[in-house]
Amino acid sequence: MRESVNVDHCIIGGGVVGLFTAYFLQEKFPKDTICLLEKNVFLGEGSTSRNSGVLHSGIYYPKNSLKHLLCIEGLSFWKSCELFDEESIKTTGKYIFAMNSTEQDRLDSLREKGINNGVEGLRFASKVERKEISQYVNCSSALFSPSSGLVNVPLILKKLENHLDSKGVMIMKSHGDFSLRKSKSGFTVEYPDYDIEVSNLFNCAGLSAVEIRKKLNLNELSDYYVKGSYLSTTQKISHPTLLYPIPPLEMKGLGVHSTMNWDGTIKFGPNTRDVEEVNYSLEEEDLESMKESVMQMFKGIERSKLYPDYSGIRAKVKKDNNLWTDFWIRSGKEFNMPGYFEACGIESPGLTASPAIGRKMASFVY
Repeated sequence: MRESVNVDHCIIGGGVVGLFTAYFLQEKFPKDTICLLEKNVFLGEGSTSRNSGVLHSGIYYPKNSLKHLLCIEGLSFWKSCELFDEESIKTTGKYIFAMNSTEQDRLDSLREKGINNGVEGLRFASKVERKEISQYVNCSSALFSPSSGLVNVPLILKKLENHLDSKGVMIMKSHGDFSLRKSKSGFTVEYPDYDIEVSNLFNCAGLSAVEIRKKLNLNELSDYYVKGSYLSTTQKISHPTLLYPIPPLEMKGLGVHSTMNWDGTIKFGPNTRDVEEVNYSLEEEDLESMKESVMQMFKGIERSKLYPDYSGIRAKVKKDNNLWTDFWIRSGKEFNMPGYFEACGIESPGLTASPAIGRKMASFVY
């Protein structure tokens, strides 16, 4: 007879979205049993650890989209939650710069969008500020976003894991090879030696989210992967503020920008490349093109001191073969599968929005 374990809530995916979903479920249902299944040996090995590590303010996204609303809500949570301190998050501010007058209209439009989105404190840089940042970038004009910042990703993952563990949430790593089916009472997660019987199932699997939902015969979504690579440098940029160019017109990403690691070292990226599979190898063609972009935008950087760093994959999705440009967050009631909940297409600003995504996922359950 197969061993069977019964849980009230099961989260698939141990990235930051899955962890926050567990966080808010435990807060809402402190007496319920909750387990989290992560396929890798460590939490957050996928998209959570392979992005710019930036807290965004909500400037870039269509008004009232999930990306807009959850980005702003998530940013507020990061800065107010007692679980995180100055070792976990850092408010740096961000300058978004135009390199010449031909980009000014786009910068004006971005400012208008940000103000309409309720981004606090957004303003044009003063003449003194422009002169200061012009030491580092080719800048004719710039917007300043004071609320942007950085996340210490390894530390926040550890803090979330320790918190959930202290509350009795079962975190099960190296648990990715399973079958999944609908059952009379909910769902059955089948491993070779045992089953997990689940009342409420939360798909927070990031790059594997579409694959998970297909196990339940939900087939209207397909993956659309966009890879982004990063360069690092041994050189120092003493300016403490993030420096971003105007976003590219195709808006697959925010352009090759500078950001900081938690230790203060500088990296540049990401670029964007459509790919067919999850593969984190670095392409020499991409790296050379990125070096050209860095040299055009940033001052005082020596090409010979730019080194390959890492890459990440944006988990974009298509619906019925058409690109879905917002987060896809749904209750299974919408497609006759009560007890199932999913977060797909969680790309930028997914890290910033992750607390709000987790809260929204938990809110589906009554």
